Amino acid sequence: MQNHLGFLPIAYIQSHDGSSYSIQKGWSYVVADALVEHSSQQQDEQSYPEGVVTFSDTPSAMRWFQGITQPYVYTLFNDQSRLVGVVCYERLSHPDHIRSQFRVSARMYPPAQGRGLAHDFVSRTLDDHGMSHPDCQIWTEFGWDNDAAHALVRKLGFKRSSHSTQQVVFTRTSQAHHFIA
Repeated sequence: MQNHLGFLPIAYIQSHDGSSYSIQKGWSYVVADALVEHSSQQQDEQSYPEGVVTFSDTPSAMRWFQGITQPYVYTLFNDQSRLVGVVCYERLSHPDHIRSQFRVSARMYPPAQGRGLAHDFVSRTLDDHGMSHPDCQIWTEFGWDNDAAHALVRKLGFKRSSHSTQQVVFTRTSQAHHFIA
């Protein structure tokens, strides 16, 4: 059944406290507006992964989406229909990793941060993305100081493949992911 956004939820997950969240696939003005709202509230940009950017207004968010090559956007909404997370896959090879095919970027927003949702959210998007892109190489990049991202990607089967003084790159193949209950 479609929700008020016009999307079919692909999965539902629960936080440690039992709150329910829906994972949806797709892009709309509602998602763009929510990302603009969250962008205005961001304070620490350096700890976020590459690929998930901030927006000053809805047209800039729409231009960003239109500029992505083969985008796959997944959103996480709480039971009050508030956007609390986003995962974006973009067909983009990493310059140092020729085999890489998609960059994945994820961001969680309050009140979902620290509630045990990121693992299940990203895991479900990896499963869904992997169904249409089996055996593809996925990469992500973020700062050395992002301890939560380091822990998350390792749990999801990513392996560190390179690093610079400020960024670290992790890669994995779609088939490396196993369903985790």
